[in-house]
Amino acid sequence: VDAYVTTIGGKDKLATVKSLDQTYTMEMMGMSLTFREVIDNGKLFRSVTGQGMNLMKEVYDGSAGYSEQMGQRIPTEGKDLEEKKDDVIPFPEMFYNQPGYTVEVKGAEEINGKVAYKLSVTKPTGAKTIVFFDQDSHLKLKEIHSGTEEGQTTTIDFADYKQVDGIMFPHTQTISGPMPQPMVMKAQVIKINTPVDTSLFKI
Repeated sequence: VDAYVTTIGGKDKLATVKSLDQTYTMEMMGMSLTFREVIDNGKLFRSVTGQGMNLMKEVYDGSAGYSEQMGQRIPTEGKDLEEKKDDVIPFPEMFYNQPGYTVEVKGAEEINGKVAYKLSVTKPTGAKTIVFFDQDSHLKLKEIHSGTEEGQTTTIDFADYKQVDGIMFPHTQTISGPMPQPMVMKAQVIKINTPVDTSLFKI
């Protein structure tokens, strides 16, 4: 994990990141969609837009949150609200050695032809993730997230790492699990520590 943190930019560089504004494009059922995620000092905004419509929105202001789909707003509560504390950390791997995190090495597996270390991570909120790191490049190749519902998992494959302001980001993420078909997200814009419109986080 330390090797991964060093490879993507180093602890000191990553610690300077207070806000992260990422925009991705993806195709779903023949429709071109835009996904945006903004993390800013413990706050979170996510949206999916397509064909001029806001299809999904998620907001967390550091203490409360909601999700909105097709105009219907649902407050974020309970375990979902607790897990938002994980989502607002830009580089959670920096904290794996902190109290509250449990990390177990589960051996090695081959991921897309590359040998990867397999780690089981339990976060302070209780959320569990399996993370795979390339033994050679030390880059993160895959995450498997256990959902709040029994047996529900989401897998994210990371590829096409490129440098943005001295930090390596995967520019292709393939998400599978919740949808019938895997969804490939391609990074269009990644902005670090740029001014953020605070109205995005308004509840």
